[in-house]
Amino acid sequence: LTPDWVPEHVETYLTHVVTGVSIRELSRIKGCHASTILRQVRKLELRRDEPLIDQALADLSINYNILENKLERTHMAKPEPISDEDISRQARRVLRRLCENSAYLAVFPKMDVAAVFKNTVAGNPTRIAVVDHKFTRIFALKEWITGEQFGQLRRYNITAMGRTALKRMIAQDRQKRDEAPANSPFQEKYKEFGERAVNIYDGTGRKNLRYNLAESPLTLLARKKRQIRCYVSIS
Repeated sequence: LTPDWVPEHVETYLTHVVTGVSIRELSRIKGCHASTILRQVRKLELRRDEPLIDQALADLSINYNILENKLERTHMAKPEPISDEDISRQARRVLRRLCENSAYLAVFPKMDVAAVFKNTVAGNPTRIAVVDHKFTRIFALKEWITGEQFGQLRRYNITAMGRTALKRMIAQDRQKRDEAPANSPFQEKYKEFGERAVNIYDGTGRKNLRYNLAESPLTLLARKKRQIRCYVSIS
């Protein structure tokens, strides 16, 4: 009925609000106390004042309207499905940026995209990323970001849950790389490793990163330049 990425308490809320299943019946189905279901419902009702949350719940409600043949009556179009891989890819990109010092996600009214800005030393904000609202709504619904209103602009920052989710996704990426098949002898032949200091994604400091020198375009150009000089001197 709902996508796999939807949190369980959100699904419970939609089942109660849209389809009219009672809290007592939901508590029997979920195997928990009725007060637990009531707290989940009240929590999301209070969060509906936030535009991203309200729109996300409205989009998910369409799935329940389709089930009850209410789609024609409400004149709503079925939203395009979003895969877990798409969400993870956008989350890794955007949440990394939000971990940087003085970075925030800006949501402007009547715009289809949101932007991540970072304040510079001069005090002028610089745009460092752009993301579609269909993903920002999911981030807000998962409680990865939280926002405050500043006039017409709403600014979002990453939460502790967002940082935890990002660390989990990074660990999964690292595990996939470790489980990847070994490089071929041809690839190993042209590997030339070096180290450089880079900023940690959450802005807590710097660390040494090992990388392949041969993958740098500047290094390749410098190598070709040396080869040309060598060829000219021999000629």
